[in-house]
Amino acid sequence: MSNPTVTANEQEAQLIEALRNNPELFDLFSEVIEVYKDDPKQFKDLHAIETYLLGKVRAIGNNALGHWAESLEQEISAIEHSKEGLCKHSKKNSTSLPC
Repeated sequence: MSNPTVTANEQEAQLIEALRNNPELFDLFSEVIEVYKDDPKQFKDLHAIETYLLGKVRAIGNNALGHWAESLEQEISAIEHSKEGLCKHSKKNSTSLPC
């Protein structure tokens, strides 16, 4: 999204589409935005706001890492399926041989 040739409207459209594709992130960002625009008096002090926001940022990070891990797992699974017909050996430095 940092492409200098992309207009602000295009960036907004890309962001909206990305959030539509990931409703968990949409919910987390919506909660952060609500805290940002609401009256901060709902929290006892700045530490409480910071703690809340850090929890949301961690949740966003966990969501991103989970999505990345799922993608990686699917990629590895596809590679493993493409290697069907090869015998796997558990010995160190062994090579796979056709069955």
